[in-house]
Amino acid sequence: MFRDFLIDLLEFIIYKIKELATSRLFPVSVVFLIMFGMLVSRLFQLQIIEGEEAQAKYTQTTRKTVSLASTRGNIYDRNGKLLAKNRLVYAVTVTDEGDYSNGYQKNLMLMTLVNILNKHDEKMISDIPIIINSHGDFEYTVEGNSLLRFLRDMYGLPTTKDFTEEKPADTTAEEAFLYMKDRYGVGQYPPSVGGEYEISDEDALKIINVRYAMNLNRYQKYVSTVVAQDIRTETMQDILEHSTQMLGVDVEENYIREYTDSECFSHIIGYTGKASAEEIENLNAAGGSYENGDVIGKTGIESFNEMDLQGEKGERIMYVDNEGHIQSIESGVFVKQKD
Repeated sequence: MFRDFLIDLLEFIIYKIKELATSRLFPVSVVFLIMFGMLVSRLFQLQIIEGEEAQAKYTQTTRKTVSLASTRGNIYDRNGKLLAKNRLVYAVTVTDEGDYSNGYQKNLMLMTLVNILNKHDEKMISDIPIIINSHGDFEYTVEGNSLLRFLRDMYGLPTTKDFTEEKPADTTAEEAFLYMKDRYGVGQYPPSVGGEYEISDEDALKIINVRYAMNLNRYQKYVSTVVAQDIRTETMQDILEHSTQMLGVDVEENYIREYTDSECFSHIIGYTGKASAEEIENLNAAGGSYENGDVIGKTGIESFNEMDLQGEKGERIMYVDNEGHIQSIESGVFVKQKD
């Protein structure tokens, strides 16, 4: 009986095949079936076999070379005693990698960073000569030509002779703070939303400091801006734990200058600091290769022997996509220290 059922089923299938083959829709069905098979085959080829190559071709990449600061040479006396050396520390850095589409998002990220540094009582590096004194008032930490150069850079003027009524040379420290606070949108929601949010002057000044330092590096995108250095281990751990909330923030190895018997030899050895625009111009005219943010000798032996103490810069080669996001970084970073 089961055999009869199979025979009947087979005869039914043959009948249906003959019926379909003699139908006018059969050639059309065959064509569609072939085309569908070709489409599936092509998709498999593109997605599975050639997927990685196709993605690389689709994403436009640009090769960028970023210079890395050199390690400064040591200073010895005639008996070989070490007078100045470099100590390895961990530093918090911020790099503009194009992760944030507007200033509001940058400020929120920096507020998260500031809160972490405040929690661990870390001191942030200040690139603007404005502080809040013990009475809660704003005041400058420089005067004379140094103050005029800062105001010139803040207003984006060509020279210190180009001040106007709208951008005066007698701008007070509080007026400069408010100007930069508005310029960087600190305490403000994006224009599409409008309004302001509450933030203390101390925290606002810290965010302005970072935004100002990053702005100085705007022509050297992907160059790290040091925000704080010689941080504690717990601070580093806290930052790394919140790394997903602070894109572009990292903890890197850095060096700070240490002096032996600094109280006795400070007037002879001198000290180091960030180079000003005028100092960079003069050093490069003398055959140097200095950029914004480089550390140089300011006084004493550090300054007199600057060309001998400054090491050779290294470089980092990276590839970025058409939106400015880093795709890969080549290995091979070379930084040479002067003996």
